[in-house]
Amino acid sequence: MSKKYYWIIEKKYYEVSKETYQKFKSEYDHSKRLKEYEDEVTVLSLDALTIGERSFGEIVADSSVNLEDEVVQKILIENMQRARETLSAGDKLLLTLLYDQNKSQDEVSQITGIAQSTISYRLEKILKKLRKIMGIKK
Repeated sequence: MSKKYYWIIEKKYYEVSKETYQKFKSEYDHSKRLKEYEDEVTVLSLDALTIGERSFGEIVADSSVNLEDEVVQKILIENMQRARETLSAGDKLLLTLLYDQNKSQDEVSQITGIAQSTISYRLEKILKKLRKIMGIKK
């Protein structure tokens, strides 16, 4: 009595040859391993990677661009943005005015009503706090 092999297709069992069963089983196992691997890791498309406004393809094609420096800069910016989110609303406002809007400390003083010396002091404390969060030693 020879062993019979079956394969399920749309919830129905079909008898198949040993060779067909082994082929289907091999493909099934392979796709199952790929699925498990995809669940374990995040797959990134290099086409989707951008640094600033430039795509990965544009950067790689441009031999004058130091890719390592660009990636390090992008990582530092992302870390800074995450660290910045931990700050109080007032600290975020000072950074926005000073760095995002390029206002001087005197201009920020006029806008907020906070003395320029206080802004300078608070900025020093904010930057120290950001360095600590990001693990940067000065």
